[in-house]
Amino acid sequence: MEGRGINPQHHTAASLDLVKQINLGTVFRLLDKEEPISRIQLAKLSQLAPASITKIIRQFSEIGLIKEVATQVSTGGRRAVSLALNKHSLRALAIRLGRRNMTLGMYDLSAKLIKEHTIPISGLNQQAVESELVLHTEQFLTQCTCDQNNLIAISITLPGIITDVVHYMPHMKVNQWDIAARLKQHFKVNAFIGHDIRSLALAEHYFGVTASCKDSIFIRIHNGIGAGIIVDGKMFSGKKGHLGEIGHIQMEPSGIQCHCGHIGCLETILSNRTIEQEAQKRIEAGLNTSIPSNPDIHDVIKKALLGDELALDLINRAGYYLGKVIAQLVNLLNPEKIVLSGELTQAHSLLLPNIKKLIQSESLPNFNQSVELGISTLDHNSAIGSFAIIKQALLDGTLLMKLITDNE
Repeated sequence: MEGRGINPQHHTAASLDLVKQINLGTVFRLLDKEEPISRIQLAKLSQLAPASITKIIRQFSEIGLIKEVATQVSTGGRRAVSLALNKHSLRALAIRLGRRNMTLGMYDLSAKLIKEHTIPISGLNQQAVESELVLHTEQFLTQCTCDQNNLIAISITLPGIITDVVHYMPHMKVNQWDIAARLKQHFKVNAFIGHDIRSLALAEHYFGVTASCKDSIFIRIHNGIGAGIIVDGKMFSGKKGHLGEIGHIQMEPSGIQCHCGHIGCLETILSNRTIEQEAQKRIEAGLNTSIPSNPDIHDVIKKALLGDELALDLINRAGYYLGKVIAQLVNLLNPEKIVLSGELTQAHSLLLPNIKKLIQSESLPNFNQSVELGISTLDHNSAIGSFAIIKQALLDGTLLMKLITDNE
C-alpha cells in the first residue's frame, strides 16, 4: 500500500534505518500527492502513530522541506494546520552526460525547469571529461545564483553499464568511474547516478504520458537504442541494474559489427548515425534524392515528410525493424503503453503505422489489442531523466534519510 508506513517497534535495531527510510518516504509521498494535508490526515493515511508523524514533520521542517500553508476545520471542530511541500524554494541539479555534449538543468521540486545549459564536450578520456564536468557545473551554479542551502542533490545520467559507478561507456574508455562520489566530494551535496535511458523511462512515468499506467516500456532512438521498463509502477532493474539493451538484439546475422563486438545488432541498422550513414551511402551510389550530401537525421526526416522516396524508404525500414522488436516486447511483457522517444519520432506519422502493423502481425492478439503506442512529451527536456532519479530518491526516502542525517 503506497501510503502505509511501518511501526519501528516491530523491528530490530539492524533494520531500524530501513524502517525510518520507508516511513520518511511514505510521508513524503502523501504530502506530494495529497497536499495540503494535516498531521491528523497524515497519521490516518500512513497508519503511523501521531508521535511518529510529529517527529517526521519536525525533521522535514528542519531541512526546509515543508511549510504550513493554511488551516482547516477538523472533524472535532478544532482548526488543524495544513502542510505542503516547499517545492518552489528547494533546488535539484540534473546533469545529462551524452556522447558529444553535457546538459545541466536546475529544477525545483515540482519538476519545473528553472535554467538549462548545454555545452559541447571536448575531452576524450575519463579524466578530461570529469574535469570539464566539474568546471562547467561550478560555472552553472554561479549563473543560477543558487543558495547552496537550497540545493538538495545533484544527479547525473549517462549511457553505458552503470551501478553506483560507471563500468562501461560506448564511446569512451572508463575505469570504474565514481563520478557521483566525485561530485558529492567537490560540491558537498548528495549526488546520484543513473542510466540515461532508464532514467527517462522513470521521468515519463512521473511526469509524462505513462503517468497513468503501472506497466510501460520506454524506447529511445538516438546515437544508440535502449529501453526502460516500468513494472507495477516501479523501475525494473534486472541483475545489478542492467537491462533494456534492445539495441543489441541481433537482427541481421550476416550484418556489420557493432561496437559491442557482436554482428548485426539492431543498433547497426536503427540509430541516428546508421540512418545518416545509409543515406550517404545511397547518395554516393547515385540514387535520386533531394536529401543533401552528408545529411543528419533531421535532413532525412524532413525529406521523408515531403515525400522523397529514398528518405521514405529509410524511415519505413526503421519502422519495420523497430516494429519487429516491439512486437516481441509486447509478447514478453504485455505492457499497457509503449512510448517512443528521440529525433526519429518527428516522423511519427510515417513511423507508427509500420510499427503498429508489425505489432498486430507478430504479437499475441490478447496482448496487442490493448497496448497503446505513443510518443514522448519530454524530448525537449534533456535533463528530466536525471531529475527523475532525485525524485525517486525522495519518494523512497533515500535522499530524505541523507538530508536529515546531514542536518543532525
